[in-house]
Amino acid sequence: MPYREVDLDKAARNVLTQEQFTEDGGEGSVACWGYTVSAENVHPKTTVALRMNNLSGNASDLKLYAYGADGKLTEVSKELWSFTDETGAAANMLSDGTLYELRMSVADGGELDLSETEKEIRISVIIGK
Repeated sequence: MPYREVDLDKAARNVLTQEQFTEDGGEGSVACWGYTVSAENVHPKTTVALRMNNLSGNASDLKLYAYGADGKLTEVSKELWSFTDETGAAANMLSDGTLYELRMSVADGGELDLSETEKEIRISVIIGK
């Protein structure tokens, strides 16, 4: 299915302090900005891609956390997300200054979807190391 454009008026990127990250349930240290995005007119399972840089090291050492409806962070299973480079190839070793895509599989109405609207997905995620 063709991609769905993220409405930038419904997207946010914010700094999450180490203290807030830990208080919300994250383990380790904050490795990136916090991202919140919404996509409309989606299929029951959708891949959401976020572009980010300034990550380095082995991708397997990183953890993806998503906010739940309760405002707490939950670690997202490694089977549901991965990094790719600009060509779409899997990226296992990350280099600072390189642009990567974080690709995440999200189910409409699933535990990571913060939107109660049918065919709309809203997620809020952050990476920890």
